[in-house]
Formats: sequence, C-alpha cells, structure tokens
Amino acid sequence: MVTEEQVKKTLQSVIVPAARRSVVQMNLVRNITIDNGAIDITLASNGLVPGAKKWIRDRATEAIEKLPEVGEVKIDYVEAKPKELNQIDHIIAVMSGKGGVGKSLVSGLLAIVLKRKGNDVGILDADITGPSIPITRRAGFHGLCPWGNVVPPEGRQAKPAPRSATGSARGYLLDLWSW
Repeated sequence: MVTEEQVKKTLQSVIVPAARRSVVQMNLVRNITIDNGAIDITLASNGLVPGAKKWIRDRATEAIEKLPEVGEVKIDYVEAKPKELNQIDHIIAVMSGKGGVGKSLVSGLLAIVLKRKGNDVGILDADITGPSIPITRRAGFHGLCPWGNVVPPEGRQAKPAPRSATGSARGYLLDLWSW
C-alpha cells in the first residue's frame, strides 16, 4: 500500500515551470488522501503561471502512477492564502540611516555564514536609490557577496560560497519603469 510520504517524495520530482522548484518545495501540497489505491491530491494554485496547472497535473499523475498499487490519481487545485504558503521563518534587517557604513558587506557575509550552516538564504536589497548587492556582483567583486568566493584569512583555504543564495533589488524594479 502506498503511503502519504511516498506520494510526497514522488511529488518532489514535479517541478513548477518558471519557478524551477518542486511543488513540495513551494509548499503547494495542501492535502493527500489515499483510499484503496485511489490517490486524491489537493494543490494550491497560487503563483502558478497560466497553463502550469495542466502541466503540473499531467507530470504529477504520470509520476504517481509509477508507484506500486496505485489505481486512480486525481489532482485538484484550491486557492490558498499567501500566509499559508509562506515558509520564511526569520527575517534579519540590516539597516542604517547613513550610507557607506558596510550594510551590503554585512548582509552578504551574513548570508554566506547562514547558508554554510544549512539555511536557505535570500537577500532583498531595498535601497531604491542604488542597490549595491547586485552592482557589486555584476562588477565581478565577488568577495563581498554570496555569489562568489570569499577571500579567506591568511593561512586558511578558500571555501566557495554556496551558489543557491539568492538576491533581489528593488532599485532594479524601479529601473524597469523609468525608461
């Protein structure tokens, strides 16, 4: 008999288009019901691009039907409140009323340390007058941000920073509308 854990593990392989993360990673799985080989799955439809529902339903059905003793697979969608899907546990604000005091340096190094400790990390550079995290990255100055390698103290070996730390800048969004 198939278990809920097996179904959830199988759903890990179903990647959401445009997000490049699984339905499980995006916390879209709302309910799994198993009854005599019939499996009913309810997924949240929040944040899915047009056409993604059918694509996900087809891929999930195909993957789950490969499990032993599976008969019918039914996948439905529901709207969920964004707060129900939120998986952010902690927010750390690095801020100052003055420029040039090292906020980007602290943010980048903090992200590296937290990622190395196994946390999922993201940086939002909300400085609307000039985002510096993406600019330092684009300029190739990788020593200050989580996308490159950190220059180690003398006598220590360099350890590459994790590539899965993500960043965003509000200033880039404003640039889109200022042309």
